[in-house]
Amino acid sequence: MVRPQNIKGYEIQEVSYHMKLLDEAGLIKAKCQENLGKDIFCIAYALTWEGHELLDLLRNKSLWHKIVEMAKNLGISLSFGAIRVISQELLRTIVKG
Repeated sequence: MVRPQNIKGYEIQEVSYHMKLLDEAGLIKAKCQENLGKDIFCIAYALTWEGHELLDLLRNKSLWHKIVEMAKNLGISLSFGAIRVISQELLRTIVKG
């Protein structure tokens, strides 16, 4: 479990907000509470399959640089969906040899 107060150098609200976004994107599983639409407090308790896949992509520097280069060439932003599509295409190319 990751609590926002465990992330040093950042405000609890800022970390909680990003945890909520990651949860909504399906990258982590989190429990969030909002008080009248103002304060958000989240606790992340698991990384999803898609979260693991994204981290694997980010760890492979060679693949990551190819993804960034391809996105620039295509003129698209690096959203999670774009990263996924580009990485799948690159992996297909690698497998075909």
